Amino acid sequence: MKKLLFQTTLFLLLCSCISKIEKTPVDYVNNRIGNISHLLVPTYPTTHLPNSMLRMIPTHNEFTTDRMEGLALNSPSHRQGHSLLLLPYRGDVKDFDGNLKYRYDHEKSTPYNYSVYLDDFSVGVDFVPAAKSAIYRFRFEDSDRRLILLKANGKGEIDIKDGALCGYDNFAGIKHYFYLEFDAQPIQVDSLSHSLVFAEFPESKDVVNVRYGISYIGVEQAKRNLYNEINDFNLEKLASQARDKWNDVLGKIKIEGGTEDQKTTFYTALYRAHERMINISEDGKYFSAYDGKVHEDNGVDFWVDDWVWDTYLALHPLQVLLNPEAQEQKLASYIRMYEQSGWIPTFPCVFGDAHCMNGNHAAGVFADALNKGLRFDVEKAFEGMKHTVMTESMIPWYRGPKTALDDFYHEL
Repeated sequence: MKKLLFQTTLFLLLCSCISKIEKTPVDYVNNRIGNISHLLVPTYPTTHLPNSMLRMIPTHNEFTTDRMEGLALNSPSHRQGHSLLLLPYRGDVKDFDGNLKYRYDHEKSTPYNYSVYLDDFSVGVDFVPAAKSAIYRFRFEDSDRRLILLKANGKGEIDIKDGALCGYDNFAGIKHYFYLEFDAQPIQVDSLSHSLVFAEFPESKDVVNVRYGISYIGVEQAKRNLYNEINDFNLEKLASQARDKWNDVLGKIKIEGGTEDQKTTFYTALYRAHERMINISEDGKYFSAYDGKVHEDNGVDFWVDDWVWDTYLALHPLQVLLNPEAQEQKLASYIRMYEQSGWIPTFPCVFGDAHCMNGNHAAGVFADALNKGLRFDVEKAFEGMKHTVMTESMIPWYRGPKTALDDFYHEL
């Protein structure tokens, strides 16, 4: 009886201690909120650093299916697909089916790490991001041949150099470069096509770690981006750093009161507010799809991926308050896009202006920033907006000079 009483008391004390462990802001984020949509496109459980160039979204659609395409290296544009897929595989590579869809289970996703289990091949997967690089870990449970394939789309090119993989994928007409390394020397690495290669590891290798960097400038820059951010294959250390980064950003707003559910809703929304725009400056340079050239950023980072019809009313005013210096860089980026392409964009993406919707919502972003004292080239911004309104067509999803329809609108 005394023993039972002691055990019960100890259990209650442990429960009391656990309940008093204070949750940090990122612990409240539930990136599964909104993943199923009955009308519009759903939200996605993106794993990334705040406003970073590299974002990973699981490759299953609408999050109501038990199939996924593979493990994406990056999602270059907000909710618009992925570039390059890692494909763990067991067995004879000659039997690999290019249309393979993985059955998956035990999926867990946070802003700073992701894990999933691929049922058909008995492979566990873990992922952690940095800003322009990341680590994948593959845990093989059975003793079959262990392979990892890397697949680009048909217009991509993958090369093999000293056991590493490098090259590019073609994403919406631009080249998405990468450099990828394994933590162990494969027993063979070979190409199945110009856009599909495989690496095979010995049966004694139960865990294979992969690290890689991405770039819009070139393969060598992707390699530098990797080495600038990740100097080992320590996934746990990288996850800790990513978690700290999210807590720093989300912790800028501290809330009082409210239920646990309300805190979850708030910090999840704040996490969503740091998915766009993304900073694509790389060592003081950036690739601009607005003129197809690499530019010096002259100390002012270049930002893209802003579907401004979505973001001008709430997201931009919030970022003016939270991150005014970064917001000034975003405004400077809009002006650069005008100077490089001839127009202020409507949906600036990494591949250029998607030109969705109509109107000139960037004007509201500039006006709000001006009203709150942010610094930017006001005359150049006004010049760009006026020129865009008067010379570019307002027809949604048509990117080009004004038409007779626009003249009719302006006249009447």
